[in-house]
Amino acid sequence: MGRGSAFQRVYLDSASAPLNEFIGLRSVTAASLTQVSSAYPRYLEALRGWWPSISSADPVFGVVRQNYGRLKQQVPEAFFPPVTILMGRYSTGGTVGRSGIFIGIEFFGADANAPTTELGSFARNNQKSWSRDLPPLIAHEHVHILSSAAGSTAGNRGTLLARALNERVAEFVGSLSAGVPTFIGFFAAWQNREREFWTEFARVRTGNDYSRWLYNQGEATAEWPGDLGYFIGYRIAQAYYNQATDKTAAIRDLLALKDPEAILARSGYAGSGPKISVPAR
Repeated sequence: MGRGSAFQRVYLDSASAPLNEFIGLRSVTAASLTQVSSAYPRYLEALRGWWPSISSADPVFGVVRQNYGRLKQQVPEAFFPPVTILMGRYSTGGTVGRSGIFIGIEFFGADANAPTTELGSFARNNQKSWSRDLPPLIAHEHVHILSSAAGSTAGNRGTLLARALNERVAEFVGSLSAGVPTFIGFFAAWQNREREFWTEFARVRTGNDYSRWLYNQGEATAEWPGDLGYFIGYRIAQAYYNQATDKTAAIRDLLALKDPEAILARSGYAGSGPKISVPAR
């Protein structure tokens, strides 16, 4: 049996309902899985040896439940969708759909000591640790679901500000429960140029050209990093929350995100914020 037919028969044809939804969302096919497994054989072999050690009793899920409890204290109406751990085609470490939260386990090679030299730049730059990075990632994706339930359509709006806030509200509110944002390493590195980045972002924020700000890790340079809009959106959300006297109301405003320009104005953000540091590991 060829590798592609094995992926089709054993994995795709017997997919659960959540996996079936993810297959459609991310165009997962036997051919794409074969391509990934052929490109990264040593990396995936290391992960295959580690996967059987994961179970529902894993301490990481206890951390996730503690994070949920912290968010529930701040947002009593919060609900908790299913989390599905699955193997994708290296398109996303985490995303959401009608079935809940999807986590792409192929990104979590750090704890398995998987070799990374054969990985492409996107895969290598987005390596994650199961124990360290999974709880903040679930917290982030969880907030996307809560935002949709609160009526937010900012992710579908045309302005750069709306898109950046939609992504980074999830990052900021998720960090309130998880303790750290998922992008903390990038954010800590970028803060020395924060005012420079903000000045340029503010100039173009009402347009709909995201090419220099979002979804552009592949075009990043030392002079202009990728995904800077995530950083600016996080800082605006952080500033909005920090200036609010009613923190629960502030979180609800951020989840609903009905008027991104009003959120920016009330935040008082102007290119600076609290120091971001990477916690000891």
